[in-house]
Amino acid sequence: MMKNCIKFQLLSKQAVYLKLFCFAIICSCSLYASNVFAQKKKQIVVRGKVVDPKGEALQDVLVDVKETLGFVLTDKDGRFTIAVPNEESSLIFTLEDYEKATVQIGKKRDLRLTLLKAVEKHEDRTVQLMYGTQKESRLVTAVETVGGEQIENIPVMFQNAAISGLMMGVQSIQTTGLPGADNASLYVRGQRSWRSGSPVAFVDGRPRSFSLLDPHEIESISVFKDAGSLSILGLRGSNGAFMATTRRGKEGKPVIRFNAQLSFSKPTQRPEYLDAYHYAKLYNEAFLNDNPGDEPVYKQEDLDLYLSGESPYTHPNVNWVDEILKKQTIAQRYNLSIQGGSSKAKYFVNFSYQNNDGLYKTDDLNTYNTNANFQVYSIRSNVDVSLTKDLLLSVDLFGRQQLRNNPGGSMSAEGLFKTLYSLPANIFPLNYGSDKVAGGKSLWYIES
Repeated sequence: MMKNCIKFQLLSKQAVYLKLFCFAIICSCSLYASNVFAQKKKQIVVRGKVVDPKGEALQDVLVDVKETLGFVLTDKDGRFTIAVPNEESSLIFTLEDYEKATVQIGKKRDLRLTLLKAVEKHEDRTVQLMYGTQKESRLVTAVETVGGEQIENIPVMFQNAAISGLMMGVQSIQTTGLPGADNASLYVRGQRSWRSGSPVAFVDGRPRSFSLLDPHEIESISVFKDAGSLSILGLRGSNGAFMATTRRGKEGKPVIRFNAQLSFSKPTQRPEYLDAYHYAKLYNEAFLNDNPGDEPVYKQEDLDLYLSGESPYTHPNVNWVDEILKKQTIAQRYNLSIQGGSSKAKYFVNFSYQNNDGLYKTDDLNTYNTNANFQVYSIRSNVDVSLTKDLLLSVDLFGRQQLRNNPGGSMSAEGLFKTLYSLPANIFPLNYGSDKVAGGKSLWYIES
């Protein structure tokens, strides 16, 4: 009986505590709601107009409440209306090509502000180092930087090839033009090691290749050449290092950019081969030089048929380079980005698509793509939020999808070109009609 009574009393105390806890939560929520309502009620509405030194209205000036997420843009008459929390609040006025201005509200409710033109100064660029940033004028190490705007219009897919010739001491070697494999090997001040001469690469401070980044999302690419700039990497920096920095948001109105690029590429030089008649004639001459007194391989009637082209199936004359390869190919690049922000939060979002076709000619006979092709879809989002004066939250997201197609099965592009360049014009016809493909090992051996 006593045990049951004690248990009942304990349960009663727990219920009382639970009720008190719920009551405290309800009171806290009510107090918070009343504070928020009071703050909204206490908010001050400020109106104003922004003009230039000539008194003309300035449109799209970013009016930002300092250390909050509130902001507005001025209209075509330069006017704005914004609510601020209290009289201690400050407004920040930002417009490209003008000096930034900060105004504390105080007792003012109607503002008229004149923005001054920004004075052109020598730009002392900030260079991204392995351990932080430094002004270019204060650098004492061998660091060189290329801005993203310098490589935006270079018609290549890989940024390793785009920086070729833009940095002193950087050697770029591209061994093939095959789509998807035309990346370049980089060397800093020559190849320093017999085992591996490749420099280490970073993107926003993380070890990662920058070769397939979209050029419109790159803020800068820096190369580190000497021991002073590479000391923090230790042995990893023995072959030099690259650091790519992506673009981030800026204070100002949202800026939307769209870029479309269409480029044409063609071989520097294509070899020219003998036609079937001259090939057969010179083949006879070479054969008789090695075998004097024998009958020539190609009779006079064969030479006449090669020359006239009257029998294309028995005496073909095929220019294999023209039949297999196009004279030029097309590469495409499309980019859409949005950049903006306030003093509290900044953002940069970028979407890109790149497509590069090979030089092979295709035929409707196949149900699949027989040309070399390389496509890249990518997305990047860089968001910076100032949580406090001394605490910055950065969220960087990046995704990429690659689609690559190559003909030839297990045969490489080098193997395909080697076979193409070794075919005589009279080896076999291109086809034996619209539904029969010519060529084969038996015919190859007979002609050989």
